[in-house]
Amino acid sequence: MVDYQKILRMRVTGHAMATARELTLAASDGYQYGGHAHVLGVGGGAIYTRPSGAYTDVCLVWLNPAKSSSLFHSWIVRHRGSKETLSKLEPIIEYENRNGFRLIDLVPLDGFMKDEAGPGTVAYHAIFERGGDVTLPMTLDRWVMKEERHSDEQRVPCPVIGCTFAAPRMSRDGVNLDDLPEDRRGDFMCPRHRIYISPTTFEYEDPRSSILWQNPEELKLVNLLENLTNGKRTWKRMGRERDEDSLTWNVFRYLDRNKMLGRFLDQATPRSTWLTGAPRDVEKIIYWSVDLVNKGVLDELKAARTDLGESETHGSEPDLILVADQYVVLLEVKFTSPVLTKKDKIAPYYLDNERSRARDVFTCDPGQALDTLGYELFRFFLLGEALGRRLHRIPVVALLTRDGVEPDLNTSVQGIIRRPRHAFAHITWGCVRDVINRIFSDRGEPALEFEHMLLNRYFEGKTSGYDPSGKLTTLF
Repeated sequence: MVDYQKILRMRVTGHAMATARELTLAASDGYQYGGHAHVLGVGGGAIYTRPSGAYTDVCLVWLNPAKSSSLFHSWIVRHRGSKETLSKLEPIIEYENRNGFRLIDLVPLDGFMKDEAGPGTVAYHAIFERGGDVTLPMTLDRWVMKEERHSDEQRVPCPVIGCTFAAPRMSRDGVNLDDLPEDRRGDFMCPRHRIYISPTTFEYEDPRSSILWQNPEELKLVNLLENLTNGKRTWKRMGRERDEDSLTWNVFRYLDRNKMLGRFLDQATPRSTWLTGAPRDVEKIIYWSVDLVNKGVLDELKAARTDLGESETHGSEPDLILVADQYVVLLEVKFTSPVLTKKDKIAPYYLDNERSRARDVFTCDPGQALDTLGYELFRFFLLGEALGRRLHRIPVVALLTRDGVEPDLNTSVQGIIRRPRHAFAHITWGCVRDVINRIFSDRGEPALEFEHMLLNRYFEGKTSGYDPSGKLTTLF
């Protein structure tokens, strides 16, 4: 343990979480927050757009010795009166407290005009600290994780900055979490950060740590999805860093709950996707086959699977099905998994033109379509045909991937499907983020400000494990 203080100059008007990471890195040798000294500059200011005056841009921060190092989060909260500032801080404090972080300082960001009054304090930089002795579950992001991490043949370090814990090494062919009995899983868990550690990724002890929306009603829906035996068969992966399901839930529950799905489909897809114009609204969204309103698998989906020749309860399962006024959209979400899935064998009924109605879907032989689309997308087009007939809607298959993945996919798919009865849209996560920001900006609802800030922070901070060279990778 060190016995001297550390002091640093910290810019407080830039990216809030970049500032928090700077504090976390500075504290990584065993420090906790001590306090700050407010600094006023003269001239034009970063938060104060007039060419002259006095403004806040930096402050001096000191850190005190501690038994183990702290982690930090921070937020910039615009100030337009103390009552409004308090209402903005309350949901932030609730979220951070749940992750073991406590509000320890509010740095006022001030701007004063030359020779005239105002505006005064325009924002606060809110600093939250998680002490080294805190062991509450927390949601990890890129700002509290080591940019590089290297393990040896025996031990794997915890990925959190400043943490010295190392777990026994897992391997795909040897010891791994899927096969371990409960009484041995604790050997691989960091006791401070409540995560199971493997050479390239991690898994939360409490799977719900991966879920953004933690109010009781939302958690009831999560529990419903977990327990419906006919629902999502891989929901058990929730809690893993690379889990596509929690990523899907966090983003699309925000859109669903705030009635943004119609505008999302309109703005995230090319105009050519829609035969009679983009849908005005989404009537129903089905998560992993489950109709949350009726608490079961969508009836029309069961029938469509039977029409196709699949098992009623274990057939093709898009991540989301969006039933709109004229369309039914089957949306498959990808994070780190392969975009086009190949398979040596496929059930013969998929290739049966009479049973699957493949000739109504593709302009080519079903085998050629399978080679172009991969096993998963091929089945979703056939399912879309059957489901569209059941719902009396035009089927659209959409694929959501990371940016830069399969850039020519849209062209190759459009070349083999029958338009206008079928349509395809390739969407990227970058597009999703941009569209969500645009919709929020257009609507300008103060009540959604915290959720919007949290979702943007989630996008920016979402990690996807360590690559073979030991470098941290992210969604963007």
